[in-house]
Amino acid sequence: MRERENLIKADLHVHTRFDLEQKLDNLVLERTNRGNLILTAKNILVRSGRNGVTIVGLVGHGHAQHWEEALNAQEEYQPNSELKPFFLLGVEFPTRRKKVDWKSRFTGPHLLGYFPYPNEVDLKILPKHLSPEETIHYIHENKGVAVLPHLITDLKPQLGQLFSAFTLKEAEALALLIDGVEKNCSPAANQLLDDLVLKINQERQERRLRPIFSVISTDSHGLATVGEKGILVSGEIKSPPALVEYLLDPEAVIEFYENPRISNQKPKYTSVIDFFRSGFARR
Repeated sequence: MRERENLIKADLHVHTRFDLEQKLDNLVLERTNRGNLILTAKNILVRSGRNGVTIVGLVGHGHAQHWEEALNAQEEYQPNSELKPFFLLGVEFPTRRKKVDWKSRFTGPHLLGYFPYPNEVDLKILPKHLSPEETIHYIHENKGVAVLPHLITDLKPQLGQLFSAFTLKEAEALALLIDGVEKNCSPAANQLLDDLVLKINQERQERRLRPIFSVISTDSHGLATVGEKGILVSGEIKSPPALVEYLLDPEAVIEFYENPRISNQKPKYTSVIDFFRSGFARR
């Protein structure tokens, strides 16, 4: 039985300024750059370090533009930090459904790929809008792991979910290919996801495949929520390859945490978009 004091925190779904730049015009970015709200890799490391989070999964919507900045920030910040935080770099890939309909013309369900060896990833052929199976093949070819994020668990999902998330039925169809499932929903939704993982792992056991893992993360698009919740893993993990090896280990116990100190805070702005909506109104 592991001692709790030997556990470290990890939030594996955090976005950067590069995703916000795809949504906001230059005027907004110029204004927000004056503050500490912009999601640079260094700011994310500082924020996560203050919140006791050692590992941050840094992803981009269909791109890896943040990778170079993240590696440079980690090299600069890590020696001066007691926690020695590090990034697990990844991409949130847009895929396409097999049945092409109006929902698939613009984007499709998202699929997280985490790459413990980023320098070996072929970024020239980064897939976009391929099938989930083709996307997962690319992730595995580049020594990565494939995780299904924010699955649809509601009978009446929000419009945005229809574009960017897999249904439970679609997730079940990928049972033999995926490596993990992300949970960041309500307790009732997470129970549905627990049932899904159990069903998938029963099928994988019959085929002598290792079980998939479950994680909880924030899907942060603003500094205020980085590290608010996540997973607890062994304190012996010091690098992305060690983390991925741990997640894939059937014997590893992955615990979840929620930080009440952060969750109880009510920041005035939680993202650049909130800043735009609130701050600009006073001009």
